[in-house]
Amino acid sequence: MKKHKIFFAVVCCLVFISNISYSQSGWVWQSPKIIGIKLNKSFFVNLQTGWVVGDGGTVLKTTNMGINWNVSSFNPAKNFYSVYFRNDNTGWIGGTNGFVIKTTNSGNNWLPVSFGTNASIFDIYFTNETTGFAACDSGKILRTTNDGVTWSSQTFFGHYPMKKIQFFNQLTGYVCYGFDFHKTTDGGITWSGTLTSSPRSGSTWRSSFFINLNTGWAVGNNYISRTTDAGANWIAQSANFSGYVNSVNFINANTGFAVGETGRLFYTINGGTNWNMQVSNTVRHFNNVMMLDSANVFAFGDNGMVYKTINSGTNWNNLSLPLTEGTVNSVFPLNQNFALIVGEFGTFAKTTDGGTNWTNYNLNTTANFKSVFFLNDLTGWIGGDSTLIKKTTNGGQSWITSHVEASTSFTSIFFIDSQTGWAASNGYGSIYKTTNSGGSWFLSYDHITANYNTVYFVNSLTGWASDYLELSKTTNGGTNWFLASNVAAERFNDLQFFNDQTGWCCGAGRIAKTTNGGLNWVTFFTGGFSSISFINGLIGYAAGAEDVYKTINGGNNWTFITKIYSHAITKIRFVDEANGWISCTDGAVLKTTTGGLTFISQTSTEISEKYSLHQNYPNPFNPTTNIKFDIHKSGIAILKVFDLLGKEIETLVDEPLSVGSYEVTFNTGSLPSGIYFYVLKTEEFSESKKMMLVK
Repeated sequence: MKKHKIFFAVVCCLVFISNISYSQSGWVWQSPKIIGIKLNKSFFVNLQTGWVVGDGGTVLKTTNMGINWNVSSFNPAKNFYSVYFRNDNTGWIGGTNGFVIKTTNSGNNWLPVSFGTNASIFDIYFTNETTGFAACDSGKILRTTNDGVTWSSQTFFGHYPMKKIQFFNQLTGYVCYGFDFHKTTDGGITWSGTLTSSPRSGSTWRSSFFINLNTGWAVGNNYISRTTDAGANWIAQSANFSGYVNSVNFINANTGFAVGETGRLFYTINGGTNWNMQVSNTVRHFNNVMMLDSANVFAFGDNGMVYKTINSGTNWNNLSLPLTEGTVNSVFPLNQNFALIVGEFGTFAKTTDGGTNWTNYNLNTTANFKSVFFLNDLTGWIGGDSTLIKKTTNGGQSWITSHVEASTSFTSIFFIDSQTGWAASNGYGSIYKTTNSGGSWFLSYDHITANYNTVYFVNSLTGWASDYLELSKTTNGGTNWFLASNVAAERFNDLQFFNDQTGWCCGAGRIAKTTNGGLNWVTFFTGGFSSISFINGLIGYAAGAEDVYKTINGGNNWTFITKIYSHAITKIRFVDEANGWISCTDGAVLKTTTGGLTFISQTSTEISEKYSLHQNYPNPFNPTTNIKFDIHKSGIAILKVFDLLGKEIETLVDEPLSVGSYEVTFNTGSLPSGIYFYVLKTEEFSESKKMMLVK
């Protein structure tokens, strides 16, 4: 069987809002609640069932009008821009570089299909069972008359992206395109421009919507325009259209909604003669609006925004429920259930059930909190801008504020016991110390050229502080500090010590390790890193930009775990090998209960002649091995690992898979040497094989 390098189905966790249920592996979005990826387009086949697609190969589905959402990801390297269902069962999703997937069973299974183009696909529309169209970038329209088996291409002058295509019967359709608007009356065989007057001079179209053959609306930069003569003439409609209006939708000739940048929602009941702006309480961009009827409307946007109204926009509910719209600067877990976050706009939130529910506390400030440290579930401190350090003794219900005589914000707080702690600032290289539980703070170290971002102590005497360019150490509780030697200058972002001899630091260029108290440092991994977290002397995690890595040998080797698309990671913190959190920009917080993602790469989409489970390679192995298997019929596939006594070790795969060949990597973590078995099960097939781990 020919093998194709199609890294297609990195199928992510299932996330449901309300009655939340999570998959067995991966990272779960806890803020925003559904997903934190840009959402681009939606399509509903009826009042209950609809799909939303977005960046990172994201597909959302609801079968109960948005009460619950099933979230999947197909090829995270691709963005989806279009979704269309011809009926309840058959639909297409299109995106970057001609990447298209198709379902014939209401999204239970998706298969990659070819539209014969590398152009990105912004809209799809079928007029009957066999004839369909795709609006692409580079000024292309694709047409099929055999249900997508083959496609013909037409290219228009200007090579602007075709944003929206819409038909009213098998002959008459419209497409908005750059600065122009085209119409067909022969089923898409030929297209011609219709504009006598432009919707808005010098502004490109973002989208359009027609309620009938003659009446439609177009949106773009600072405008909504209307036509009543099939697109020949357009009249600008007045409203506060500052910035781009990205999407428009009408349920009849009078009632419609439009959405755009910086959280703008517009509503009309007279065909757009008047547009009223509604309150969304967000400054993020909306990209798509979908009216189910005159009362029930959805708006989808950046960072996974899902807004819904059930009363024509009188009230809008944010179903995505982000903890904050600003950056979450730090996450601090005490155990697998108790964790805290701090961030911009005075954000402080707490979970006591592993993140299923978070409580957001109003601290009556807009300060940018950058650091948090708790000794237990009641006593803790947070620090940030305006030289504030706050303390709570009741889990955040109330706070006592200490104003420290400093000139900048506190980026890190660390307490060794209930009385003694240190706080680092990033303005003029100051480290402050308290010996009375934060009641008062005194200057411990003043290094005017430093910008400290982390302070960490292994006992009451020995501690470290990381600066943008250097590392400092104390051996007398902070009375005196000296610069660490034999470590190259760079921007250091985080550090952690396992004991007074062994520690790690990470920064803009690498991860380094010392085993002799900082006398010498060895670089084991190069790249840009923002945070590091070790649970013991061997197992640790590191984050850089959007990427997460793991080591099981003290940092000597690192394995890529996952990528958090569209969000820069600010902190990564694990409490054990399985349970950890990530905090990010744009209000993102994610959690894993399995230590990271199980990766499934589809190596072929050709129909397999039979089910098969291949021998792992390498074998024997340490610490990772690859397992290949073939799926003959689409359906649920389960791949598990067991030890010699039959105890289940890990579930590698438990999800619907399409026909094809797959490969998954098994990372042994801290498992001991020995013989293990892996078992593949489907509805019609079961097979097991033996593998040997040698450490």
